[in-house]
Amino acid sequence: MKKIIKTFAVIMFFGIIIFTFTFAFFTNPSEKEYVSWVKQTASEQGKNISREEFSKIFGEKIIYKGTKAKNCFFFSAYKTKLINKGKFEVIGIFHRFIVLKASRG
Repeated sequence: MKKIIKTFAVIMFFGIIIFTFTFAFFTNPSEKEYVSWVKQTASEQGKNISREEFSKIFGEKIIYKGTKAKNCFFFSAYKTKLINKGKFEVIGIFHRFIVLKASRG
């Protein structure tokens, strides 16, 4: 009986690990999702700037051009440098983005 429980526990452990990595793989956000997230986050935090300034600073082309993306299968790492010299490093995993480092100028 103890052997059955131990075997079941090992199978469950590896099952959970396999499920977690599979879920991470299929929910790894794309660069397009990242750019949308940057624009949304910037617009929420930059309510004091006009639409023209916002488009100039945070246009999709500028974000794509200033971003270096690295796909690591289960997550993606992004480094972005914007015109206003703002820099940030972000990890995307499970369709979420986590800011690791952010600095201005």
